[in-house]
Amino acid sequence: MTSQTATHKPKKLYQMSIDERLRYLVSHDVLSQAAADAYRASIVDESTSRMSENVIGELVSPIGIVESIVVNGERCTVPMTTEEPSVVAAANHGAKMAVAGFTATSHRDGIYGQILLDVQHEGTQASDFDWKQLNALIPDLIRLIARRFDSLSQRGGGLVSIETHEDGPSCDMLVKVNTAQAMGANIVNSILECLVQKIEQALPELNAVMAIVSNYPSQLVDVEVRVPFAQLAKQESAARSIAGNIDRMAHFAERNAYRAVTNNKGIMNGVDAVTAACGNDTRAVEAACHQLASLSGRYLPLSHWHANEDAQELVGTMQLALPIGAVGGAIASRPAIRRNMELMGQPDARRLSELIASVGLANNLAALHALAGEGIQHGHMRLQAMQTAVAVGAKDEEIALLAARMVAQSDYSQSWAADELKRLRNERAAHVSPAEA
Repeated sequence: MTSQTATHKPKKLYQMSIDERLRYLVSHDVLSQAAADAYRASIVDESTSRMSENVIGELVSPIGIVESIVVNGERCTVPMTTEEPSVVAAANHGAKMAVAGFTATSHRDGIYGQILLDVQHEGTQASDFDWKQLNALIPDLIRLIARRFDSLSQRGGGLVSIETHEDGPSCDMLVKVNTAQAMGANIVNSILECLVQKIEQALPELNAVMAIVSNYPSQLVDVEVRVPFAQLAKQESAARSIAGNIDRMAHFAERNAYRAVTNNKGIMNGVDAVTAACGNDTRAVEAACHQLASLSGRYLPLSHWHANEDAQELVGTMQLALPIGAVGGAIASRPAIRRNMELMGQPDARRLSELIASVGLANNLAALHALAGEGIQHGHMRLQAMQTAVAVGAKDEEIALLAARMVAQSDYSQSWAADELKRLRNERAAHVSPAEA
């Protein structure tokens, strides 16, 4: 009789719980126990461990708000998730200057998936295969998807089109899918897998090299704002000067990529902050928008501005690609995201994309207004001073007092701020009366 001892393979890192993972990192001298305890204490939502891979803690980001922005005649409060205070301040400033609000139109006609097919089968030469066989199969493919994904059709979505682009022994198949209220990447990938299975079964000479959602610009949003010159400055001459400078900078960006990319980054400051606050994929949005800026073969600004002297107004227009959703993913799983959606009045995907685009244009307006007037650093450094004051240990009313001194001195270094905080506290202590002490 022989006895056997069961052996257990050690868990891989991704299989461990958060506590097991942290103990593992401490035992392997990757983390100190104090650091591991701090990571554990940072977790306020235990479901965090199911949101990503190899989770050891949470990085909490502040949620600021655009207090009031008017889009298509409806006033809304919009959340923004960003660690940069000037982004939130700029969005609010831009929204206030747009007294008549923003006009936005969302064109949600679907996102793309892509299948790369090669003629690759024993005994078959590429030149022997007739791609008309694939095109003849498309009606069957359409019926298959309608049957397999009927729930998507019930939600107002479904397969929009299938295009084939043959190039010798290869074919690029573009599949467009209306994803209804969802962002839809997972839906599209599932549809592509279904199509590949059917194609390879019906046409064994073909091999699918890849099948994946594309982040090519789609789900486009157009937005416009008209700002009276009087909103740009108190004095008429100053207002006209600012409007003219914004017009000048906008045209400069049309032919200068160094300026265009910075202009677009300012737009994406607002776009990313709202997108993240609503549980959507900022990387997909960034990729699509920057490709949209490059469609002409040159990198161009996403926004366009014109000073209309006759109407005495500054006109801004913009088109963005916003592959976002109002259901599914983090929206369903994270309470904070659900609260943010509630804050906005539970917008559908169309309304949400219009709000995001409008905030992006508001950020762009505020940045251009600052550049054309007092300069971008003036307001930015005032907010930076507040952050530096907190970083060196200022508390409560000390923060504003220390920040004001930094601005007056035009010194925003932490070393100067730390020394000045000591002086501030000494001054305040010297003025405390014996009774107060």
